[in-house]
Amino acid sequence: MLTSSATQQRTSVSGDAASSDVVCHMLDRLAELVPEVADDKAKRQRIEDTLRKEFGGQKVYISSALSRDEAIREICRRFNGRNASMLAREFGIPRPSVYRYLKQAGK
Repeated sequence: MLTSSATQQRTSVSGDAASSDVVCHMLDRLAELVPEVADDKAKRQRIEDTLRKEFGGQKVYISSALSRDEAIREICRRFNGRNASMLAREFGIPRPSVYRYLKQAGK
C-alpha cells in the first residue's frame, strides 16, 4: 500500500492529485498481477525508467479491452431486440451505432 507521500510524488507536474501519473498506475496493476514486481523495488524502478524513457512526453492511446470487431460481434450476440440502449451505454457508443452494427452484420 502506498503512503500519502508516495501518492503525492506520483501526481503530475501540475500537482493535481486527480491527474495521477499513468505509469505509476500501470506499475501498480502490474505489481498486482506479477508479485515479483511488487517485491523487487529495483525491478519496478527499471520498468518505470524504461517506460518513461520510451513514452515520456508522448500522448499515448491505449485501446479498450475489445477491438471494434470484437465489440460488434458481442453486440450482435447479445442484442435481444429491446436492449439497444443498454448495449450502447455498456459499450460507450451511440444507440444508432448499435443498429448500424446489427445491419452491417445482417441481423
